[in-house]
Amino acid sequence: MKNVSVLAGLILATYLVGCVPSLRGISDKETVVFEKSLIGIWLNGDNKDRWEFIQHPNESNKYGVIYYEGKTSKSGYFIGALNRLNGELYLDISPEFDEEQANSFYWFHAWPMHTFIHIKLDNTLLQMRMMNPDALDKLLEANPQLIKHEKIDDRIILTDSSENLRKLITDNFQTDDFFGDPMELKRKDPEMMINIGEPAPDFNIPDQNGNSVSLRSFKGKKNVVLIFYPGDNTPGCTKQLCAVRDDYSDFEKAGVAFFGVNPQSAESHQNFIDKYSFQFPILVDTDRTVINAYGCAKGNSTQRTVYAINKNGIVVYAKQGMPANSEILSAFE
Repeated sequence: MKNVSVLAGLILATYLVGCVPSLRGISDKETVVFEKSLIGIWLNGDNKDRWEFIQHPNESNKYGVIYYEGKTSKSGYFIGALNRLNGELYLDISPEFDEEQANSFYWFHAWPMHTFIHIKLDNTLLQMRMMNPDALDKLLEANPQLIKHEKIDDRIILTDSSENLRKLITDNFQTDDFFGDPMELKRKDPEMMINIGEPAPDFNIPDQNGNSVSLRSFKGKKNVVLIFYPGDNTPGCTKQLCAVRDDYSDFEKAGVAFFGVNPQSAESHQNFIDKYSFQFPILVDTDRTVINAYGCAKGNSTQRTVYAINKNGIVVYAKQGMPANSEILSAFE
């Protein structure tokens, strides 16, 4: 295998400093599992770095994984598969390119490297440990035939088969420091709002017609407005969404894709839409994953909240209550 191909892939792996990149993943149909409890936003101790997990828009047994370093829009977007090996959970992630990257000359010649992360998960805490390159280097010094690999600038690149990679992990899981120090993350408080200037959490949920809606699909194309509301066909919610209906042409002129968000059923949403002739979809957030991600939970109910998100995926307006449509639209000026 040519070193230039490996080096191109190595560049992609620098999203996660300190990991061991691999040309192949460990995922297999017999080992892949999908844990719904992993979906959500996870924060480090000071709430700066952020990991998001959503159900992947195109592969239902995999995750879209987004990593934000600090409260900025700089991020890495990955596709992830969770694997259960000998009772332990391992995340196999590799970079996923957006449409612009996938069509560029550079990304066409790049190789998406895989990274393996040991995880422990409960409802509110997530522990992640990357494979430790120093520990692996010591094992390879003792036995260079342990696993097929290459070295570029003293960095190990795994090149072996998926089967042998799985064996490497299960055989050495108990080896001291084979996986590095744990990164301790806590689930984001479902009542903590996203601040103006921060990246809007991605999501992938259906609308009332069953069409999958992903925030990421609007990036670079349209502004987005989300109105989270407590209930279909209730007086306050009806008043708020009817006001959007009456001013809908103003939202269209501003290049806005507008969505209501509520945990009720698709049938309930469709009835609400038909009754009041809404021109916009309502997202079916049955599991409340989007409500929680945007900090719109209010106990077991939903806090009435409006978010405006620009074409770069950044929150430019966030307010609870029932603000005027002109105030919402002014955020895009």
